[in-house]
Amino acid sequence: MPKYLFCGVFNAEATNTFGGLLEDFCMENDFIISDCAVLPQDTFTYVSDAHNTTSWIDHFVSSFSVHQAMFNMDVLTGCILSDHLAVAVSIQCSLPELDVQESLKETCCASHISKGYFYVTDTTHTISKAFS
Repeated sequence: MPKYLFCGVFNAEATNTFGGLLEDFCMENDFIISDCAVLPQDTFTYVSDAHNTTSWIDHFVSSFSVHQAMFNMDVLTGCILSDHLAVAVSIQCSLPELDVQESLKETCCASHISKGYFYVTDTTHTISKAFS
């Protein structure tokens, strides 16, 4: 079974057109919007100071097997580096430590692999990594 995780800014919220398109894409390709399935409904990942609004437009889209391996997902409200809040997730997996660390250095704000667990904190726009 393929193992995929795509995370970052999708500009898709349940109440807008992009949200509907993302949901359709996930249904058609057997993906899960993992953050929406796990986090509380009042979650937000984007803060607009200019409009005094918040929205939930940053997501973790995953295959079922990756979703099942996720735990400790949280929005890091104390880690504000831009108008997007950092979202952290832990993933239990068994991957070669060196290969994964080297390939993720260019795409992750912070990553760490220890004892079979893969930790990613995303405060940038895209991380897309296929796990095999």
